[in-house]
Amino acid sequence: MDALASKSVASPDSLTERLARSPAGHAAIPSPPPHPRSLTAEQRTQGTALVTTIVLTAMIVALTTIGLLMARSDLVLLGNLRDGTATYYRAHAAIVRSVAEITAGYTFDSLLVGADGAPGTADDGAPPASTAMPGCGVRAVDDPDDPDPGPLVDGNRRIRLVAECSGPRNARREVECIVGRNTAPFVPAALYLGRTDLDVSAPVTLDGADHSPGDLPGMSSGPDDPVPAAASPSLEAQLLLGPNVRNGSGEPIVALPTAGIDTNAFSARLLSMGPPFLASLPEGVFGRAFIHTTGGATVTSPVNGAGLLVVDEHLEIHAPVDFSGVVVVGGVLQVGATGALSVSGLLWVRGDGSGPAISNAGPLTIVYSSQAVAEVDRVLPLPRRALALSEREVF
Repeated sequence: MDALASKSVASPDSLTERLARSPAGHAAIPSPPPHPRSLTAEQRTQGTALVTTIVLTAMIVALTTIGLLMARSDLVLLGNLRDGTATYYRAHAAIVRSVAEITAGYTFDSLLVGADGAPGTADDGAPPASTAMPGCGVRAVDDPDDPDPGPLVDGNRRIRLVAECSGPRNARREVECIVGRNTAPFVPAALYLGRTDLDVSAPVTLDGADHSPGDLPGMSSGPDDPVPAAASPSLEAQLLLGPNVRNGSGEPIVALPTAGIDTNAFSARLLSMGPPFLASLPEGVFGRAFIHTTGGATVTSPVNGAGLLVVDEHLEIHAPVDFSGVVVVGGVLQVGATGALSVSGLLWVRGDGSGPAISNAGPLTIVYSSQAVAEVDRVLPLPRRALALSEREVF
């Protein structure tokens, strides 16, 4: 009975508590757990599409990033290639310009020791200042195959020109060129002038067509191609065509990109040869002769000869002179009113600035003759121009 009483007492309390917890005043009955259901085919398709879209988006972003990085790298590489190529061509141009400015001569000793002529100084191997290019440096060094051990002595008529240039984006290029001497003598023109300051008051006839001995101006029969009628390293070479200058063949009058002829080296070579060179120009008619006058020379009697005439200083002519061969004047040439000069071959006048390179009150006629030049060159080799033999890019 006690047990039943206690059970009956507890039940109402338990029911009261349950009713109190129910919002509607009724006892809360727990819901059964939901039954698991499988996804439909449409739901599965939507999920797969979402995952695929996320993966593809990630791949596209990655590929785009890689493409942008590759494009940027290509732009940098192309820019470096462009700057490197431009710098190479600047170095190549510096080599070409330096070769063109090397004086026609025999060896390269004067270039190796520099303009001051003294070995062991700062200008050793420096090319002429006129060849300087911004951002580029050119130097001359002895050929490694030179049998002469001296680094400033040219023993095989070859040197190396090295040009190093810098450009944008730290681009640097070095070009090396082996330079030698041409096999043919230097024939710049029928008339070569180191300076173009002239005083022409009498007729001047120039003819660059090849003449055989005995040909009259304008009636050439020589085997070689014509050369310019006149040439000068000065850009004012065209001023040679004055009112008294007649260009017989119509060949051009040009400004050569060259330093011209080293007449001092030519004279030194003559002195080293010694006899049979004559010290003064003979009078009258004579055959082939080689004359070297260390000072000036004045002609007062008619001369008719052939060969080589080198006058280190001024040459004054006050009588008719007919010469077949090569005439080299280190100073100025003056043809007086009673004189006349006719040269079949070559006439080189360097000029020294003491007066007009040529002043003539008498007629002056210069025609080119390859045969007359060859006769001289066989006995005494004439100066040769510098020639680029090979070139390579060091870096």
